[in-house]
Amino acid sequence: MEDHQNDAVYEMLRSRHDKMPVGMPRSDTGEEMRILKHLFDLHEAKVALHLNIIPEAADRIYRRIKKAGLSYSRNEAEEILKNLADKGAILQRSRKGRLYYSLLQFVVGMFELQVDRMTGEFARDSFLYTSGAFAREMHRTKIPQLRAVPINRDVSGSLQIASYDDVLDIVQNTEGQFGLMNCICKQRKDLMGERCAVTDVRETCITFPRTTGIFARYGVNRPATKEEIFTILDRAEKEGLVVQLGNSRDPMVMCCCCGDCCEILVSAKKFPRPADLFSTNYFAVINPDRCSGCGACKGRCQMNATVIEDAVRYIDRGRCIGCGLCVSACPEGAIMLKRKRKPVVPPKNDAALYAKILRRKHGLVKTMLIAVRLTLGLRA
Repeated sequence: MEDHQNDAVYEMLRSRHDKMPVGMPRSDTGEEMRILKHLFDLHEAKVALHLNIIPEAADRIYRRIKKAGLSYSRNEAEEILKNLADKGAILQRSRKGRLYYSLLQFVVGMFELQVDRMTGEFARDSFLYTSGAFAREMHRTKIPQLRAVPINRDVSGSLQIASYDDVLDIVQNTEGQFGLMNCICKQRKDLMGERCAVTDVRETCITFPRTTGIFARYGVNRPATKEEIFTILDRAEKEGLVVQLGNSRDPMVMCCCCGDCCEILVSAKKFPRPADLFSTNYFAVINPDRCSGCGACKGRCQMNATVIEDAVRYIDRGRCIGCGLCVSACPEGAIMLKRKRKPVVPPKNDAALYAKILRRKHGLVKTMLIAVRLTLGLRA
């Protein structure tokens, strides 16, 4: 009976997370419940049930905890919140000397904050989840949290690259402290006894200045200079890693990803037209008259978009995400990137991005009701 009641608490917590822009759906084999139990003990789960999707001060959260009849004192509740933040299970932010707390999505969120402390058990459960039920959720709205961008100067030099797609200029013109962190997807594969088939580099995730301090609070990144960031991006291009920038005009993060480990790329490849799931503004085309059929591009493509079979040589538009890795690999100069006729302008910032995802997921009316409840200090 007690186990059943405890499971009910975790099911309510899963349901709370499922209301977020990128939710936490049920799986057939229960790995999402094991993930939550790994991150939250029972007392922590009961407290976390009273968090919202936007950061709130501890006193506001505690009023809901007390109203629910839980017996925790104010100090006990705050200690639980701080412990959860230390584990990367919830978000903690500081403004004007006050601490604010909110729920975190599974991805991008709780999963990434397990970098450098992930266990083998968590690695296996998260792999099952992101390969199954969560893969569908990740791509459900077709509004991605990250977007693929070309980074090679030789590639972009012949294109009219919009400012929000020119990652090298974005880095150059951004002032403040960048950060570097290890790739959680590659670490997970290491823990599962496998190695990345594309690169031995692990420190491939970049935080922008406005979020470097947030990630540093969790101890998962280190300060990095612009020169280090450019070195990482240069090595990513050389080793065939897709650069994915946060899907807004004011990005928080940038990742150098491969189709062997990255859950966004790996899960998308399972769909018949993965390109439809990415906010990319470019696509590659092969000039068959110049193509020698060497296959260099095929070895670089992380989405299996390149087709070279005897006399048949082309890029599958349904799979191409416009990263440009095939262009820079071609010794004959037979491949070029083209800009799509109707380019996608990313949202202004991450708040606008997640509001857009919520509207696509729940509809305008329900999203407005969520906003009203948040304004009134109620659980959304």
